[in-house]
Amino acid sequence: MFVNDTWGLSCFGVPYPQELLFNLTDSPGYLEGYVPVTRIPGLPKDVVSKVVFPNTIVDFKAGPQGWSLEMQCVQWMGHVVFVGINYYSKVNSEAAFQEMDRAARARGLGLWLDHGFGLRRVSFTDCANASGTEAELAV
Repeated sequence: MFVNDTWGLSCFGVPYPQELLFNLTDSPGYLEGYVPVTRIPGLPKDVVSKVVFPNTIVDFKAGPQGWSLEMQCVQWMGHVVFVGINYYSKVNSEAAFQEMDRAARARGLGLWLDHGFGLRRVSFTDCANASGTEAELAV
């Protein structure tokens, strides 16, 4: 069984829909993600097909005002090559973002957020399919 996280990447106004599949594991809150086919021009379709994106649900709030906070960390040859801290909310507001940010820091993610690891807040305001506060901090 897996979770399908279909999302879109846009470069120079051209959409490139991506499919990220998460295998459920025996550990609650931990999933393993895969991109079976990359649809970015110029890249081989299988360029990351064997890369596992470990995904941990760090915290969440249930209900109509709900959100989830997730962290992905990929290592290669003993080095961290990708870190993603994803803030997903049903409510598109600065207050929702700040609530998730406080939760991230309370769970120990402040190290990644504050110490120059190249993480930045990405706005999804102008994204055609954005439905909530889908802020992402990524290298």
